Amino acid sequence: MLFCLFYLHFAYKIGSEHQLIVGSIRSYHRPIPYDYANKNLFCSEKNSGILHQKFGDVIIGEVRMVSPYKFSLGNKIVRSQLCSKRYDDTQKAQLRLLIDNDYHYNFEFDNISCISYENEQRKIGARIGFKKDNKYYLYTELNFLLHLSSLTGEAEVRGFDLLSLKEPVDIDSKDINFTYSILFDDLVDNTNARDKRYIE
Repeated sequence: MLFCLFYLHFAYKIGSEHQLIVGSIRSYHRPIPYDYANKNLFCSEKNSGILHQKFGDVIIGEVRMVSPYKFSLGNKIVRSQLCSKRYDDTQKAQLRLLIDNDYHYNFEFDNISCISYENEQRKIGARIGFKKDNKYYLYTELNFLLHLSSLTGEAEVRGFDLLSLKEPVDIDSKDINFTYSILFDDLVDNTNARDKRYIE
């Protein structure tokens, strides 16, 4: 299942301020997307409305919005606090349903989707959590890596990875803290890296 489309991309100034885009949470087992902001399950940007939807997005129920994951291009962020949650019974039931059906986060930057790796298999997006011994765990620390064409001056984005999923937390915990890191590297000698990562 691949949700990537190709668009024009741009050069950005190192040090410029940005936010990741988050799309609907998607499952590898069910065709129905789930609105990231529904039921206040995850960290959301205040007053962030739905971004422009194409006709196809409306048909399939795809919703994209600005996320609270903020960064300055080229300046790494390590374990930045995002938000804290305490779930009620209705929210926990919804999280269990999403985890049981293998729903994945779907982040974007510069019109490319974040890639993660599970058992050496490349996937678009990253799973929100897992079930073990009849308990449900949520991944609360996301570590991103942006591949750039340069780390000085201006840079094009060559790739967007989720390095690892850390700090799984039992959804029954009283206080659940979400954090994130964003790192950068340069792929100056690989001008076709962006396209190859999504078509191989």
